Amino acid sequence: MKKCKCGETRIEMFGNDSSKPDGLKTSCKVCRNKANTKRRNANPENHRRVNLAYTRSPEGKAKHRANQLRRKYWPNLTNEQAVSQYDKLLADQNNTCALCPKHISSMKTAFHVDHCKHTGIVRGLLCDVCNRVEVQDKTIERVEKLYNYFKKHHNNK
Repeated sequence: MKKCKCGETRIEMFGNDSSKPDGLKTSCKVCRNKANTKRRNANPENHRRVNLAYTRSPEGKAKHRANQLRRKYWPNLTNEQAVSQYDKLLADQNNTCALCPKHISSMKTAFHVDHCKHTGIVRGLLCDVCNRVEVQDKTIERVEKLYNYFKKHHNNK
């Protein structure tokens, strides 16, 4: 039986640690959170500096992007699976916007994930302009493309 210094014995309260013989961390999540908060509060400037350096690194940015994709659009998947879903959508669209012929290489940022606000179902990837088309651009051609796009994805439920 695993026991923390606070007396906690429920296995689900101990995180995984493959370096330990039993595969679990030595203290429970509550005690680890308290210790981390204490360490962070003791030296907040160092914590901020280290955190900023990580979040600005390519690895930190990629992890943050993957976490955003998972949380917003594919909450039942892991970060890796969410990135895989995004990449699959991009490949299915031949690296272009779902509404216009804009290619990903001509973009400064990644495509936006278009999803139904009511059901949460992901429809496709859109460039900046097409992502805002519902609100701003009302030309007949754009509205027809948008109508066909919504119709196509409405039937795929």
